[in-house]
Amino acid sequence: MNLEKWRGPNLSPVELVHADALEWPLPADLSIVLLFNPFVGSTFTSFIESLAAHLREHPRPLRLVYYNARMHEAVVASGFNFVGRFGRVSVYLW
Repeated sequence: MNLEKWRGPNLSPVELVHADALEWPLPADLSIVLLFNPFVGSTFTSFIESLAAHLREHPRPLRLVYYNARMHEAVVASGFNFVGRFGRVSVYLW
């Protein structure tokens, strides 16, 4: 698995999570969220609002990396700051 190849003594730990995005308990130390165009509509809006609420409750910097950001407006409306678009990848900061 590629994830195993990335691990090493000088690298930050990486955890790959396969879970229902609306039911997964967000870790208090979460610092990067990668979304590869996972879903749209009310499911996405519920997820991003839940993530924003979690960050208001546990304040810290967080990077949101979103491929093919079809729900850009929902991300910005939830309180994320748009940094820029790099090809098909949009980056936001909390």
